[in-house]
Amino acid sequence: MRITGSWSIASLVLAFVAFATPVIRAEDDLLMRSTVQVELGQDRGQSLGSLFEAAAGDGSLVVGAGFCDVFNTHLRMDRHVLQFFVRLAGDQQPYELEPLPRPSSASGTYLFSLRDRVIAVPGSGATEARVLDEAANSWRDGEGATWDRVMLAGAELAMGDSRFYYDGNLILDAPEEGSYQRFYYANGHLFFYHVNRGEESVYRPWESDENGFSKLYACPWDPADGGGVDLSQALVLTLSIVGETTFSWGQSEGLVMTGSNIGGLYAFDGDEWRIVREPSLGASFQVYTMVQYYDRLLLGQYPTGEFFAFEGDRLERLEGWPPRLDGVSPSARECQTAMVWGGELIAGVWPWGELWRHDGVSDEWETMGRLFTHPDVHEAPIHPYQAEAEERGDVLNQWGQRITSMVPFGDSLLISTATKWPFEPEPAPEFMTSEQLDEYGRVWRLRVPGCVSAPIDWTAGATEFEFVVTATELQIWQDGRELVSTPLPNDLATQIAQSKAPREVQWGAGAYGPFGGVAVRGAIEPQLQSHTE
Repeated sequence: MRITGSWSIASLVLAFVAFATPVIRAEDDLLMRSTVQVELGQDRGQSLGSLFEAAAGDGSLVVGAGFCDVFNTHLRMDRHVLQFFVRLAGDQQPYELEPLPRPSSASGTYLFSLRDRVIAVPGSGATEARVLDEAANSWRDGEGATWDRVMLAGAELAMGDSRFYYDGNLILDAPEEGSYQRFYYANGHLFFYHVNRGEESVYRPWESDENGFSKLYACPWDPADGGGVDLSQALVLTLSIVGETTFSWGQSEGLVMTGSNIGGLYAFDGDEWRIVREPSLGASFQVYTMVQYYDRLLLGQYPTGEFFAFEGDRLERLEGWPPRLDGVSPSARECQTAMVWGGELIAGVWPWGELWRHDGVSDEWETMGRLFTHPDVHEAPIHPYQAEAEERGDVLNQWGQRITSMVPFGDSLLISTATKWPFEPEPAPEFMTSEQLDEYGRVWRLRVPGCVSAPIDWTAGATEFEFVVTATELQIWQDGRELVSTPLPNDLATQIAQSKAPREVQWGAGAYGPFGGVAVRGAIEPQLQSHTE
């Protein structure tokens, strides 16, 4: 719902007021306070989306809050992490990138988060995950196995060795043949691929289950019931190519979507599977990330390196989303990672480790450079160190440069890198220095002023969030408890105080997509009120 008004952004100290009396926060320094009451409902894996977004009357400033639900390559980010941002619109936002200590010696790192823990999976074949110890500026052992895990209704849903556990209890055992792969929970269903390659490892058309298969499962399951998964109730789609599995999942308008490694796109509407795009053994079309951005589900694709938008039954290529750096080939590009951070879309692109961001107000892309310093970009051959790799007998694109993960963590977005396949490169190849080699598997910290995030305390009932801007800080509160605070630069605080009247306020809409809970309530008092149920 859209709301217009005639108050200054500075006057939003009283403008975003919900229906409970707000807690007073440092009134002398207060520039803005947004108070929002929501009911999230039962946790059925839904994308929670935006709480609100507002723009200054002159378009110079945007403020908003919401939850980003994104699946990057094979890990789903913690969708219970709430973001709050105040940023300039249409300008190049300042940012800082700094390296963190490496989680391991492997040439690749994948990251995900569970509440206040950032967890690193150190590449292919690793059996132990490591967790970031921010106070010690290091990574520590003791996190356990490198299983896929997500938060669901305050507990962990996990899959490892083809077994599923919820809150430590086994809910689905391993199959008698083949393996369960790449799970996702949404809309009250547990999704996964069941792959049995049979006696041949090659991809091939399906003929019969006895000769191998790939199947897509949608299993009704509710953590509140306290029981296991009943496979007899599952809706199952037998795929046309043996060996099909996935890199990504996403949600759009009640649908759950997955893209296979053989180019198939499949959507589940709660009652049945449908094929959006047929798989093909002869042409590449892989989707490596899915993210909701405003009112569209975006699919990061290979080999264009661009996003495709999915709306209803239509798949549209977004040419130039993101662009490419001058001097690199337009071929064999992969938009592998995405995140909405600070109200902007962030994207990472293979094979040159390119980092891009998109301003939804100006509808413009800006390069943030590369996360690798070497080698200089070139159009031919397509990949970094391709000639050297072929001379060594390596896979020709093994030294391609991936941006593998993007994880919100307090005032930062943590970003990781990798070679095509992470491995233990000992010693460094003769064509790069040890310092250059260390850029594969590195974790970077991206800071943009006016952005902060924190995991919420999950509740199915009503809860109240407060988003506070003082002359020195950004803060997020939940039900009277501070979740996080971060310093606010003086120049941004001054611009917030001087900004003009809000042009519009949207409740339950914004950069993080439509609100996915039961109800969101906000008000601009005393003249205007908005209710979205």
